Amino acid sequence: MRLKSLSFIVLISFAVLIISLANIQLNKYDFYKQLSDKNRIRLVPLPAARGSIYDRYGRILAEDKPLFILTLTPDEFFRQDSATIEQILKRLSEISGVPAVQIRERLDKRKTPSFVPVVILSNLDKDKALAIEGESLGIGGLVVQVAPRRSYPCKDIAAHVIGYVGKVGPKEIGQRKRYGYHPPGWVGRAGVERSADAYLIGEDGGRQIEVNHLGRQVRKLGIKLPRRGKDIYLTLDIELQKVAYRLLTRKGLRGVIIVMEPHTGEILTMVSCPSFDPNDFVEGDRKRIRRILHSRSSPLLNRAIAGLYPPGSTFKPLVAIAGLETKKISPDSYLYCSGRHQIGNRFFYCWKRSGHHWLNVKGGLAYSCNVFFYKLGEKLGVDNLSKFTLLFGLGKKTGIDLPGEKRGLVPTRSWKYLTRKERWYQGETALFSIGQGYILVTPLQMARAVSVIANGGYLVKPRIIKQTTHDTRHTTEKNKRLNISLKNINIVRDGMVKAVEDENGTAHGLKINNLNIAAKTGTAQVEGKEANSWIVGFCPVRDPEIVFVILIEEGGTSTRRVSIARELVEKWKELKNKMTN
Repeated sequence: MRLKSLSFIVLISFAVLIISLANIQLNKYDFYKQLSDKNRIRLVPLPAARGSIYDRYGRILAEDKPLFILTLTPDEFFRQDSATIEQILKRLSEISGVPAVQIRERLDKRKTPSFVPVVILSNLDKDKALAIEGESLGIGGLVVQVAPRRSYPCKDIAAHVIGYVGKVGPKEIGQRKRYGYHPPGWVGRAGVERSADAYLIGEDGGRQIEVNHLGRQVRKLGIKLPRRGKDIYLTLDIELQKVAYRLLTRKGLRGVIIVMEPHTGEILTMVSCPSFDPNDFVEGDRKRIRRILHSRSSPLLNRAIAGLYPPGSTFKPLVAIAGLETKKISPDSYLYCSGRHQIGNRFFYCWKRSGHHWLNVKGGLAYSCNVFFYKLGEKLGVDNLSKFTLLFGLGKKTGIDLPGEKRGLVPTRSWKYLTRKERWYQGETALFSIGQGYILVTPLQMARAVSVIANGGYLVKPRIIKQTTHDTRHTTEKNKRLNISLKNINIVRDGMVKAVEDENGTAHGLKINNLNIAAKTGTAQVEGKEANSWIVGFCPVRDPEIVFVILIEEGGTSTRRVSIARELVEKWKELKNKMTN
């Protein structure tokens, strides 16, 4: 009886097993086939070439250049006997100058499967590449390849705008794979390389292969070719950029030069000094990179969009418009300058200690009279000053298509109370009215503010990307018209023209025959340092084509800023005539 029961149990168990196997064969065949395919089929990435970057006239700013590398597929290479392997490594060492031990380490320490090629020698010159190619016939898994490497022919001239690329780090690989990156891919780290990374990277391809249970390749199944990234055209004129860069670097100056179209916001020139060579980051020169990163002069900082400075007297045109708009003054109002102005127990001085005497708003701008603007600031009060400063786009990001832009600071009563637990004092209003005190701006914000005066009241959005290939999304945005009287704008314009045309004007050295220019100089005090030196302006006055902003850190009150502006405008005119002819 027990034997019969045991036989019955065995029979039932066997039947269940047969049914289960049949279920697997018939009903779950597709599921297990997919699981098997996942274990057998691999994808070897083929990285896409990165798109190039050009200036507004099609001159190359960044491109992928061919680089000779030697790859070795471990799966094929190690099928040879050990003596042959050692002989090959020795010969590679003799040709390349890289120790055989080091080449072997790169193979042994790889973190990829054996069917994925490993780069064992990079940066090979053409002669070494040809020598290895000539001797590699018949050696399994050894291939000389041409790989792209990013190149920046302009070096440090436009580094902050163009930016640079870097390899995807280990922590980024998982996240980046979702967007089409495959190690050891390159991604934009700064400038346009970063802000337009999605356009530039292209679409990776890959080789599909079948591997055996040991992970070794047994056959090739197919290939998807990579798609090159899109090319990008910038608004920059690289020839004008070179001129501006040399104007600062030839005398070792730190600072910024911006040239912008006032009606479109297109940036023709954006120079930030000191600069750096983006090729250093691609080549991986650790000493140079370390020197850049630890430099006290902050060469990686794009001072044009992330440097924060008090604007000094270049702020006065905005205060003049605020006074005219609120009717605190009229074009015919005169204020007296004795050389100083008393507020409470404190005296606030004009730069001209003997005084300018009676001045209207045009004279106040032309001669940059501090006392005129102390008195106007008193009439306006801090609330009106803050309101009009914000109206002109200061204290907020411009929205330019570059990473790392700063907001700056427009002080208000509430800001001071929240940050310092103090009330606002009248003397602080006096400093605010001449662009000193708490106010901080970027040079690009000043270019935008001056554009409002140049273009008749429109607040433009600055941009650096003109267009991408096969893409029309980068079109000029509709500019916002500010609620400011054109009559009042023209009065301020006249004051800025007078600063150039009048022989006593602060920008008289900028006067150029057959070219009408409006400008405003500024000197901004910096605690513990020499004053920063500014000049802003636009030309031609009747139909402005460019706005320019020049900032020299610790430039003092010298005439250097005016001479730099003069040479910049003359070169712009020369290049413009050359392009039109």
